[in-house]
Amino acid sequence: MSHLHLLIPLTVAMLGLAFLLSAAMRNFYETRYEQVAFGTLFGLTVVLGMTNPLSFGEGIIFDTRTLLIGAAVAFVGPIAGLITTGFGLVCRLIVGGVGTTSGLIGLILAFGLAYVFVCFARDRLKNSIVKDALLGLAITPSALALFALPFNLAMSLLITILPTLLVSNVLGIVVLGLIFRRERRYVSEARKMQSFARIDSLTSLHNRRGMDREVDASTFDEVSGHALFYCNSQAPSPIMGCMGFLPS
Repeated sequence: MSHLHLLIPLTVAMLGLAFLLSAAMRNFYETRYEQVAFGTLFGLTVVLGMTNPLSFGEGIIFDTRTLLIGAAVAFVGPIAGLITTGFGLVCRLIVGGVGTTSGLIGLILAFGLAYVFVCFARDRLKNSIVKDALLGLAITPSALALFALPFNLAMSLLITILPTLLVSNVLGIVVLGLIFRRERRYVSEARKMQSFARIDSLTSLHNRRGMDREVDASTFDEVSGHALFYCNSQAPSPIMGCMGFLPS
């Protein structure tokens, strides 16, 4: 029996992630905290999924952790992927049950498969959607961790969930990729427009708006002090054209 109703919470999760990714992009994209911030975001989403899973018995659960780990590795980086995986490992230990060992192995496999695929496909595949879909396929074998369970039970579960797992992985990675790249383009364009508004394109120096922003943002240090050096090319002499100001 196929459990395609798992795609309903997946769709809801994508909508929620779209909002959270937008907020995270504006604050952490291309900063030193990027990997930690996005790893934590994906990790918390993994925890949310693992605490509201599709259950096949006590301690045997099915959720979207695999695709979220793959997305963290592919769209942000390996550190973000490790953080996401760490959240998943801790949560799976807390959930417990007979499927704990299988779940832990599956999480580690998902990270390893995603990392290997990204390293392999980085310079070989140019089409982003195709790359995302193939990543979804590549991380699906993490389901083989089910064989840490008794063989008959593992086979039964694999036959039951594999079609849904494959669809959710491929569809989820593609959707997350579209969302992530859209938000990244939006933030890049917004920052570029902000820079154009403050920086003179000819000299690459601050214009009036940029100078006002810098002065307003600065604070006076009574120990070291600070100064503003202003040059006016229209002044009658270099001495009159360049003036230094020290705050009192």
